[in-house]
Amino acid sequence: MNGAQGLGKMMSDINADIPVSRRTLLECIDGDRSYRTRSGHEVEMDPQEIEYLSTVCDQIDRMYLRLPILITTDVAGEGTCWKVDGRIESKIISKVLGREWHDGDKMRIYHSDYRMLLKKMPTTTAIIYI
Repeated sequence: MNGAQGLGKMMSDINADIPVSRRTLLECIDGDRSYRTRSGHEVEMDPQEIEYLSTVCDQIDRMYLRLPILITTDVAGEGTCWKVDGRIESKIISKVLGREWHDGDKMRIYHSDYRMLLKKMPTTTAIIYI
């Protein structure tokens, strides 16, 4: 195995727990709160996290917010940071973090924000390493 293949395998292994399907917040409120990962595991999202998100979202956001919210590494920045892609996802994460939202489709998250999200919403967020 050459270096590129080894790196590809390592990234695949690291990202084995990313979801293969996602549900809307409304679907999670109404019933099934689970999702399946690439590795085949089924993950059950915490009902308290679902309830918390339902208080942060309005009715329209509940119909379109897909869970778990995906957080990816942001390699475009100068320092180590993460990002959330998607207008609704960025809006909701900004509310959760108590940060101002600038009506964009992307939001950068720094290490302290990342740690807060993992503490507040460990089952309704998923990390993807790029």
